[in-house]
Amino acid sequence: MELKEKTKISPRILAKHLTQMTSLQIIEKKKDAESGKYPIPVFYQATPELITYIRAVLTREETANLLEPALNKTKDPLQLLEAIHESSQLYFIELLKQIQQNKNITNQQIWFFAECFLWTNYKKYTIKLIEASRKITDDFNINQLYINQAKRQIRTSTALLRIYNNSKKEPQKKT
Repeated sequence: MELKEKTKISPRILAKHLTQMTSLQIIEKKKDAESGKYPIPVFYQATPELITYIRAVLTREETANLLEPALNKTKDPLQLLEAIHESSQLYFIELLKQIQQNKNITNQQIWFFAECFLWTNYKKYTIKLIEASRKITDDFNINQLYINQAKRQIRTSTALLRIYNNSKKEPQKKT
């Protein structure tokens, strides 16, 4: 009744949507038979997966909206693209950790995580970056972009080589 009042949707249409969302396991349905009320009250709540997904969408939107101001400040779309790559790599590592810790993880759970945090994020951020870049493309010094990117790659390669050389010196630890 509360959903009907708040949504202003007819009871029939609302029941249809709630049934669909319950069968898709987006929401959970619980009857309160112990309440002593008639008709028996029914409660619906979002599943943890839906809550995770909604939080991911909200975070993705907030982050995507920061790309244009960041590009206007840096005038270097490759620097922002690199940050997008880095965040994707961190999420990928988190996914590998989840797989490593939970040998019973299902493909459905893996795809859900990848959808929430990898594929959709990468697509959304790069589209926003392209759109923002188109607006100020005349402000770019393409040669300077190449130089800046080469410098970043040299710094990254040097840091990775340092980590590799240090790991050879230390005894390998099992995790």
